[in-house]
Order: sequence, then structure tokens, then C-alpha cells
Amino acid sequence: MQYDSAGDPISGLRWTHRTRSSLADYLGSMGLRISATSVGTLLKKMGFSLRLNQKKIQGGKKTAQNQKARDEQFGYIRSMRDRFDSRLLPVIGVDTNKKELIGNFKNNGVTWCGSAEAVNDHDFSSQSQRKAIPYGVYDVRNNTGIVNVGVTHDTPQFAADSIEKWWRCEGKNDTLRQSIF
Repeated sequence: MQYDSAGDPISGLRWTHRTRSSLADYLGSMGLRISATSVGTLLKKMGFSLRLNQKKIQGGKKTAQNQKARDEQFGYIRSMRDRFDSRLLPVIGVDTNKKELIGNFKNNGVTWCGSAEAVNDHDFSSQSQRKAIPYGVYDVRNNTGIVNVGVTHDTPQFAADSIEKWWRCEGKNDTLRQSIF
């Protein structure tokens, strides 16, 4: 464990970089049969704990002037949303998510199949065929949306294309909007 553990000297928290099941497998290779659940219990008794990184560090300088400008921006967005909503005009949110490597890589999740598929042992972008970039458009009033997947890094163009596709596929078909437009 000495090479697979870390900790915070100030708080005394300790954690391991290995999963409970990998530790159980390792102990099994040494002739000690133990379940992953029992490994977790023992780790807890030894002072280890689960941890999750927390987003607490704010980027940029936090000043009263910056905060005021930010509040004004969100106030403007809220007033525009209310204006559009009262006139039954579309109110949408547009967002992009983490880029995903395309290729022979491990994906989280499980599936029922005859045998597991062999994949690369590391996710190096140099081994990927491309990067897929998901972009979503969410219709607030109708609680619906679409997700586009593209490969371009031209964010403004991709956002505009996603909104156009949403309009063609979803937005213009809304019966409330058909009477307005």
C-alpha cells in the first residue's frame, strides 16, 4: 500500500489510488481470499476514506466590481428570458460537453455480451481517430432538447449550426410557435 496511497498531512485523511476490487485481486494473488466489500471495511478501519475532488477554487480575481458586472449580466439574461417567455417565443439553452476520444478506448458502463472487448490500456489522444464534441440545445418551455455530435473546434459555428438544427427538427414544429411564426 505504501506506493498506492496518498494523503493530506494537515487533515490526516488518507486514500488509495487503487480500487477495492483491484486490491482484493492483488491480495488473492498472494493467497489471501477476500471480497472487495471486506477490503473497503478494512481500509476504513485503517483510516482511509473515499474522497471526491471539489470545485472550490474560483478563476480570476473576485472583486466587487466583477461580481456586480456578473450580476448585471445574469439579470439581463433573466429579463430577456421573461420577455421571450411572455410572448411565447423560444427560450433555449445551448451547451457543450467534454470532448470524447473516438477509437478503441474503454468507455464507462457495462453491457451484456459474450466476452469483453479488448481496448487500449491508455486513452492517448494520439491514438484516437478523432475527437467527438457533443453540443446540446435545450428547450426550456417544452423540456425537450437535441444533442449534436461534431468534430469541429469552431465553437461559435458549431453552436449556430446546433441551434439551426434544433429549429428545423424541433423548434418550428411546436404548435404554439406555428401560430406565431
